[in-house]
Order: sequence, then C-alpha cells, then structure tokens
Amino acid sequence: MGRTRPMSTILIVDNDAYMRDWLREILLGAQYEVAVAPNGRVALQQLRAGPTDLVITEMLLPEMDGVETIVAVRHGFPQTKIIAITGGGILAPRGYLQLARALGVDRAMAKPFTQSEMLDCVHALLRKTSSTDPHL
Repeated sequence: MGRTRPMSTILIVDNDAYMRDWLREILLGAQYEVAVAPNGRVALQQLRAGPTDLVITEMLLPEMDGVETIVAVRHGFPQTKIIAITGGGILAPRGYLQLARALGVDRAMAKPFTQSEMLDCVHALLRKTSSTDPHL
C-alpha cells in the first residue's frame, strides 16, 4: 500500500481566467488543494485566511501587480514558496522573470509552458518543504 503525501495548498494568481482554470485542473489532478485569485489584492486576502504552501503568480496583474504581490508574500508569508510566470508585456518575458528572481522567487517560468514542466516545478518545490521523510 502506497504512502499518502500530505496535501499541499497552492494559490494561483492570474487575471487570465483560462490560465487560472487550466492550472487549477492540472494541480487538482495531481492531488493538491488549489485556490485561485484574479489579482494580488485578492491573493493576499486569501493568504491571510489560511496557510498556503505555494503561490504561482503572473507578473502582469491588474490592481496589484506581480512585483507588489511577490514583495508582500515574501514579507508577510516568508515560508511560502513562489513561482512567477509571465508571457511578457511591454518587456520580453525574460525581463519580468529576471526581476522576479531578483525579488527572491523560488522559480520563474515563461509562458507557454507545458503541464509536465509546471508539475515538475511544483513537485520539486513542495517536496523540499513538506517532506518529513528523508527518502523522498
């Protein structure tokens, strides 16, 4: 009989409803608890409401952009892992992702990425923090 891993909670922050839904379905299928937010302001409200292991945030967001969101998460929830994602805007995605790295995100990914690329990234980050079994 296989071991069950503790369920990690992931918050997806993206103003694109299609991207939020796509990521949500992928992560639910991988047995994670998933919440979604359309911008950083809503994301911070959700973070205050309960523990979150990982935030996946778009860099280009309305109301409170990815930079502000990353800074707020790092300040208020330092144990929470962060993956920054973007397809770019005025700058190429690389510029936004370099900024995200400078702000201390755990990973940065340019869109488009595949389902397996995202899952590999999520699994690697959460395995490091939530594992109490040294053999994982």
